[in-house]
Amino acid sequence: MALNDNSCGWVETLPKRNDIRRLQGDLRCEWVVIGAGFAGLAAARRLADLYPQADIVVIEGQRAGEGSAGRNSGFAVDTSPGRVGDDETMKSKALTSYVINMAGLEYLREAVEAYGLQHTWDGNGKFHCAAEPRHAGNLEKFEEILQQLDIPYEWLEGERLNRRLGIPYYHKGIWTKQAALVQPAALIRGLVLHLPENVRLLEETPVEEIEYGDQVRIQCRQGRVTADKAVVATNGLLGEFGLFRGRMMHLTLTASMTRPLNTAERYRIGDPDPWGILSAHRMGATIRYTSDRRIMMRNTAEYWPGLAMSESDLAARRKLHLKAIRARWHMLPELEIEHTWSGVVAVSRNFSSVFAQPAPNVLAVGGFNAGGIARGTGLAKLLVDQYAGVPSAALSEAQKLAPPAILPPRPLLDIGARLNVMRMRAGAGRE
Repeated sequence: MALNDNSCGWVETLPKRNDIRRLQGDLRCEWVVIGAGFAGLAAARRLADLYPQADIVVIEGQRAGEGSAGRNSGFAVDTSPGRVGDDETMKSKALTSYVINMAGLEYLREAVEAYGLQHTWDGNGKFHCAAEPRHAGNLEKFEEILQQLDIPYEWLEGERLNRRLGIPYYHKGIWTKQAALVQPAALIRGLVLHLPENVRLLEETPVEEIEYGDQVRIQCRQGRVTADKAVVATNGLLGEFGLFRGRMMHLTLTASMTRPLNTAERYRIGDPDPWGILSAHRMGATIRYTSDRRIMMRNTAEYWPGLAMSESDLAARRKLHLKAIRARWHMLPELEIEHTWSGVVAVSRNFSSVFAQPAPNVLAVGGFNAGGIARGTGLAKLLVDQYAGVPSAALSEAQKLAPPAILPPRPLLDIGARLNVMRMRAGAGRE
């Protein structure tokens, strides 16, 4: 389990929680779900939908929403540019990804509406932007896929794009209209507070050992959980639970969040509506202008085997974030950063995910390649559907996923990953 800093802006801007329930002694249940991120909570909800009499326990090593699920940039994506393959392969993979993402978005949207969590959710899409003309070609390739799959989008450029964002920085942009922007920690907290009656959540209950068999036996620090069936929804940590070892690597990302803009500052930039930008370049900045008028800047991605960063590590990256904010919002020289934090994303070599039933009574889902909100939700929900025999077009697409490819052994992995990240970063330019 990664050790996280205590300075995540999404978490720190929420009220403190005191309603933590931990494992106390041994317990027995029908289903155990390991991991209370978006995938784990989706699996628990879907199990409760389909098996309302089942006793379901979710265990989480940290507090729900304070790990990777609550530390990301809050993009519940509909679709994103393809990564590998020829045109037909990219089109097929893009369709599969889009259908899975939309299944996740719809399942989350249902929960948002049912539980009154609209304050955590902005369903007005996201932007993919290029600051330099040389990177606009990536957007044009992305547009081809959007057109082929009939996915709603719109081009914005020049003054129209500048007015929408409130900054004269980006050259061109594509607005995909079905994505959502969320406050990830608040959304996880809302889902936790509205778990079905037959679901129990145990937080701050790290797993120390797991044994698979006719029953799944999980030894935790505070006791043992014995379950008939398990869903392991630990994303990039599946290998630590004895599943799909050597298939996923981690990148450590850092982000900063400013104080809210005051009224004068908001009007100085044209008082735009909230927005989120994903860069046209893979190593470009991910940015949010949030509903409470803060700016979140994430513009570092590093191969950092230790995962967690020290205060001095974060301070160095905070300077990079502030420099990038100043470059885009030069008209706001007084704006300062309030929070800086790190987080990890799980990336597979072939950008695929785990969608598997490795044993008759074990389901495994993970490897979301930085798309855990929508993709993780969709895959977890569909995996439970597959177990229960509930067919759908989305399930048929999920079943097409190849497993994540095997990674090279260390230290070759370390050397190759660092070199690849450095190479990609060198070409990002103003992005």
